[in-house]
Amino acid sequence: MAEGIDVIMGLMGFKEKSRGVSGKYRKKDKKDITESAAKNKRKICKSISVSSAALCIILSMTTVSFIGCGEQQPVPKLLEPVKVSLSGRIAQRENICDIKAYAGRVKPYAVSYAFPDACLVEEIPVRLGEYVEEGQVLAVMNCSDDERQRAQIESDVAWLEKEDECQRKMDETDITVAQMQLSMAISESKDTKEEKKAIEDMTKALEADKEEAEYESSLRQIAIEEKREQLSLYARKTDNACLTAKESGYVVYVKEFSADNAAGSVESEEIVVLISDKQQAYISADIVDAKVKKATEIYAEIDGKKYELEYLPYSDQERRIAINAGISLGARFSTTDETAMAELVGKNATVYLLSNQKEQVVCVAPDSLFSENGEYFIYVLENGQKIKRSVTPGTHTVNAVEIEEGLMEGENVYYPISDMPGNKHTIEKAEESTFEIVKKYDQTNTRQTSSLRVLVKPENAVLQELKVKNGMEVAKGDTIAILAAGEGESKSEAYMQELEELKASYVFQRTLDNKEADKREKRISAMIENKTQNTFEYKKTVQELNKTKLSMELEDARYQYETETLKRNIEKAGEQSGIIEVTAEAAGIVTEVTASPEGYSIPKDTLLCKIADPSSLCIMVYTDDKEVVPMDREVTVDLYQTEEDLKGRVIGSYQDAAKTVYNEKRVLRENNPQMTKISYISLEEGISYESVRSFGVNVILWSVPDAIIIDTRAIYNENDRRYVWLMEEGQMKKQYVTMGYNEGNSAWIIQGLSAGQEIILEN
Repeated sequence: MAEGIDVIMGLMGFKEKSRGVSGKYRKKDKKDITESAAKNKRKICKSISVSSAALCIILSMTTVSFIGCGEQQPVPKLLEPVKVSLSGRIAQRENICDIKAYAGRVKPYAVSYAFPDACLVEEIPVRLGEYVEEGQVLAVMNCSDDERQRAQIESDVAWLEKEDECQRKMDETDITVAQMQLSMAISESKDTKEEKKAIEDMTKALEADKEEAEYESSLRQIAIEEKREQLSLYARKTDNACLTAKESGYVVYVKEFSADNAAGSVESEEIVVLISDKQQAYISADIVDAKVKKATEIYAEIDGKKYELEYLPYSDQERRIAINAGISLGARFSTTDETAMAELVGKNATVYLLSNQKEQVVCVAPDSLFSENGEYFIYVLENGQKIKRSVTPGTHTVNAVEIEEGLMEGENVYYPISDMPGNKHTIEKAEESTFEIVKKYDQTNTRQTSSLRVLVKPENAVLQELKVKNGMEVAKGDTIAILAAGEGESKSEAYMQELEELKASYVFQRTLDNKEADKREKRISAMIENKTQNTFEYKKTVQELNKTKLSMELEDARYQYETETLKRNIEKAGEQSGIIEVTAEAAGIVTEVTASPEGYSIPKDTLLCKIADPSSLCIMVYTDDKEVVPMDREVTVDLYQTEEDLKGRVIGSYQDAAKTVYNEKRVLRENNPQMTKISYISLEEGISYESVRSFGVNVILWSVPDAIIIDTRAIYNENDRRYVWLMEEGQMKKQYVTMGYNEGNSAWIIQGLSAGQEIILEN
């Protein structure tokens, strides 16, 4: 009956083309419908031999068809066979599955290097693409102030510890004297009311003195601990003043500092340099986790070779870092052949996800399976007739359904015909060629990947003369600028005056303390001569002498501590006074001259200029999406002025997310979907960068060799399934296919077709 309905719908001109890959419906106008109906009627009359009674039966079914609004109707038993030309497929045993293809990239892991605490970076003496050896210096912290501060805190700790030691001993001396006085009062007491009250008061005072001494000591200990914590922080900074390579490899990222951050400020654990040894690699593709987890098999094809893949999910920490950095992470995969992956860094990879896999099962196409009231059935073609048969379906895929029971291999299974191309059509063969997606980036420039910042070191210095300008070549030691710093001189004079006053005060106090100590020593000597050393007065004098000596020891420590502090201040002020000549620490080309006009004050850490290494020129490309340009990717540089193509290779970029490999923190390179990410490209040897002025960069984002390619116009859609019409032995055949991707009018078919098959395109 379904076939009869199709015939009548065709006669009346109601057949409509399905939507193709382009997403547009192709509908016939009224004239086309009338002409098409007439043609179809004539064709059907020639090909179908029916009795007038049978034709009436068919026509009577049209009302049912229209009321059903296109729904699948059950097929009743025909009163008599209708001899029509029915479409069928031979049931075969096949391997079935759902398959999806994704663009992937082979990327290297990279070791990240960062300072443990926020600091200023003085220098990064490496450049992108450079090969560094283990132990080589990668970055140097600007720690002159930190070292001075560390020395100051070390003095603070030493002074506080000495103060606590002497003060505790002096407190113990006072308590000892008070205990002696209490003991004497108790021994001489007559137990009068007044004496008892005095002894009680002395006891309370003694306990209060002990509590106060303990409290003061605890406060001093807290101050000491706070200073020790500060010292630990500065010690960690200065002890890690240099970042050195833990292993050999290539520099793939170098932190850059804008004019707004000329001082080179970095946050705690902010990545400064990335090193990749290219010996550990992985494959990345833009696939959501849910799809990966449903896959029963995952593999990649690179340069025509197949590699089995294992999914490597990201940790919560990695995801947090990526979210904070605005990075979109693709799915990550590893292979058992790590050596092979390392050799393929920068290559395109096609990642395949397979699911619903079954091997060598009898199956039918989805359009051959029908259902009614929970029962599944097919139509087997025998002697030109459709025989309804109940079946038990198994695994369903997009393009095939496994039949577990009810169908044998080799049987001819009916499928309904719809959207068959008309007489006006052409035939093209499916081709086997390379499928490529190429993107062109026009926001490009040339620049040095290694430069030295020249900063103002004194505070509030005045620029007297600037000796350089943009583009000037300088040698190491050449004068960049001359500064005049007067504020440091006045500070130095004030500190020196304070030092003189401190010395005079110390000498005066030491003279008084020496006299007091001599007086007590003479008194003790006299008591010993008079043999009165067992008296309370003798013992008290001895304790007082000890306290005086402790006080003198404490004053000596204080004087030394304050003297060292003032000398450090004088040294610092001296560095920022007088006429200061700023010289180039390396040879190169002067760029980014940003100094203020001569005669004006310049704040500390202002950028005077940069000195670029002329041998570090490269191409800079701004990228804008997830179509990542990974390190080592080969690209083509299109010179607009000469229409010449040059070869280049990506040597670094600006995207990151963390990972741990072999107990080392490592970083994945990914793109942020904004026009703010940069890839750096080096040209092939022998090319002068000076000739590269106006250019674009072409990047192959996806390349699939030996792919089956057809015209997108040959593809039809049916319930999210795609199919084409084949011409086989002069007959049209409907064939379901799986499309990998389409670019323009070319579609890459990954399942359902082979090279050389004839594809029908309706004109």
